[in-house]
Amino acid sequence: MNVAEARAERTKLSMRTSSRFEIAAVNSVALKKYVQDSDGQWRDAQNVDDYPTRYAGDTVRYRLVVTNTGDQTLTNVRVTDDRVELAALQPLPDGLAAGAVIPELLPGEDNAVTIEYSIVLGDEAAGGPLINNACAVPADTDVDESCDPAGIMVKTSTLSWEKVNAGDTAEHLAGSEWSLVRVDAQGSPIGSAIAVTDCVASAAAECRGTDVNPEAGEFTVSGLTAGDYVLTETRAPAGYVIDDTPRQITVRGDTAFELPIENVQSEVPQLPLTGGTGTFEIFVAAGAAGLGVALLLWVQRRRSRVAG
Repeated sequence: MNVAEARAERTKLSMRTSSRFEIAAVNSVALKKYVQDSDGQWRDAQNVDDYPTRYAGDTVRYRLVVTNTGDQTLTNVRVTDDRVELAALQPLPDGLAAGAVIPELLPGEDNAVTIEYSIVLGDEAAGGPLINNACAVPADTDVDESCDPAGIMVKTSTLSWEKVNAGDTAEHLAGSEWSLVRVDAQGSPIGSAIAVTDCVASAAAECRGTDVNPEAGEFTVSGLTAGDYVLTETRAPAGYVIDDTPRQITVRGDTAFELPIENVQSEVPQLPLTGGTGTFEIFVAAGAAGLGVALLLWVQRRRSRVAG
């Protein structure tokens, strides 16, 4: 029979520490920016594949979420956007005080401040990506600022319509001219009217005016700011009655009138020698009258000579 026995001697572990130490407080801030798409969804929009498409003239809404990621309260955190003067917005967005600052920002996500504001895209923004950068800048210079960009793709809009014969709507009519003007909510013009003349050419590249559609009686005007417009015909195709009815339409993206615009053919006036009193009859009548006058003068002269 074997017996195993283990013995342990008393052992003392000595713990030694260096000098006294303390964990310092951490102060930090984080800002996250979002942009709203046309469907009302908020996009992170950090890369071009996630940029929502908007149009010149659109109102675009942005959202900033500012969080104190440290463990001490921050004061007077200034919020900036490199394309929008936030301090000048009237009214100031909720969450901001005068000067576009957050007066007090408590630690933790539950105390994050959400700021929303809108901008109107001008014509100068069209033609590609528009990226703007927002930052949260603490008053304490020992705390690093936090910045975050968001991008959108900005395009201009187009308007298309057709001009056809009212008697045969399959027949497009060449040669009409138009006035296109953007209007505000009260119907007052914004800027100058755009004159449009029908381009008839073999290719769009040959169109030199505002109509970029080379087909007769088919119109496309590009480079428009999104908004309300009024289209009015100013000259009808030859041989047709003008339809100067103002037609209002909201333009955004590729927009078109649903129905073609018709012209009624003019009533053809009676031409001479085709019925009615023509040139021949007029000449005959004038000649007869002239002959009668000449005969009367001859008779009077003859009488005078006889009397003499």
